[in-house]
Amino acid sequence: MFTELIGAGVFVTSLIAGSVAITKPFKVSLRSLMRDACFYIVSICWINYVVWDEMVYLWEAITRIPSVPDPDVLHTYLANRDTGAIPKIPGKSRPFGLHAKLDIAIATELERAKLRRGSVQLSPEISDYVSDRPKGLFREFLYDVNPISKEDWKKSGILFKIVLIIRSPVMLLLQLFIPVVNPTVEKRGWSKLLNCFQLCITPTIALFLLNVWQTTFGNVPLIPLVLVVGSTIGVIVFLTTHVDRVPKFHNIFAFLGFLAAMLTVYLVAGEVMGVLQCIGYASGISDAMLGITFLAWGNSIGDLVANVAIARRGFPRMGYAACFGGPMFNTLLGLGLTYGIAAATDPEQHTKIRVGNMAPGCIAFLLCSLIATIIYLNITGATARYSYGGLLYSIYFAFILIQFLSEFHVIHPLGTDHRPDV
Repeated sequence: MFTELIGAGVFVTSLIAGSVAITKPFKVSLRSLMRDACFYIVSICWINYVVWDEMVYLWEAITRIPSVPDPDVLHTYLANRDTGAIPKIPGKSRPFGLHAKLDIAIATELERAKLRRGSVQLSPEISDYVSDRPKGLFREFLYDVNPISKEDWKKSGILFKIVLIIRSPVMLLLQLFIPVVNPTVEKRGWSKLLNCFQLCITPTIALFLLNVWQTTFGNVPLIPLVLVVGSTIGVIVFLTTHVDRVPKFHNIFAFLGFLAAMLTVYLVAGEVMGVLQCIGYASGISDAMLGITFLAWGNSIGDLVANVAIARRGFPRMGYAACFGGPMFNTLLGLGLTYGIAAATDPEQHTKIRVGNMAPGCIAFLLCSLIATIIYLNITGATARYSYGGLLYSIYFAFILIQFLSEFHVIHPLGTDHRPDV
């Protein structure tokens, strides 16, 4: 886990940040860049100090880097935006879709910019479209649970159509289980029968995901109790709402969807770890190397797609800023929660860890990536050019090469003793 979080930081701050620069060169704000990069460097140095003795105390686990309130941050990133490259957000008739997450992110950030800075005259404009959403309770339900959207199917190539077909069974289950609130689509994603059905079954399915379905409340099993309560709430919502009008409490479904999505990710993460362990045992690859490669790539591929897509839509600074905020959040919160819970359950309020031989190299290359970014952008006048992407690519490929050579015992891992073991 430790090497995965640090390795993913190297991947995001080098390969993904370089991809954003190559996709659309841009000019950054040195003030914001120095703040983000320096906070990240301080965070990594603090983590290195904490794990140096392979012992994490509770007070060390709960410490975190405080956030700096700065209402001008987003305005700074959008100040020199390419307005001609910012298209209108396409109208959609259902909340699920390949580009739904990107549209929501852009619409939200533009609206925040407008509220924070009156001088930034931006608003998420939704283009005109002809709605193909059917009318009627059951027809709307069947339309929303369809795992393959007509819009996505028409706009996708052969490769993505194959992906849509392969993922359709899983998407059907997710759409039945997880409610979605999308402010950029028709009726904000409200589907009366589907949302009421989710209120009935989602709490019960959550018991199975948490593996507490055998728990009893007194002498009453927990499953029928939760099912009755959820069904009662679902029936009440069904009787007090309308098909064509969004209820005032519709935003509550966003919190229910967030919790259901977290449980789903938790379950999938456990299965992924099991698969990776099988691969490691079969191939003889260490857990640290699996964390640096497969797990780090898998966890960061979403950032790669989203950040590059945001850059292509005319927001390279927004995608670039996410290359610092995302991995720093994951590293601090991931390590802090994990070690904090472990230390809190220990009578002596500490936990022993083993970071592995790959950790020093991961930390060294992450610091190298951040320092190289600071030096390059100060030299070029805060302009991220194609050469900046090439520099970051070179750092990451050198990092992967050294880690592979270390894994196969061609060279010693960085920071380890070069003398033979006794």
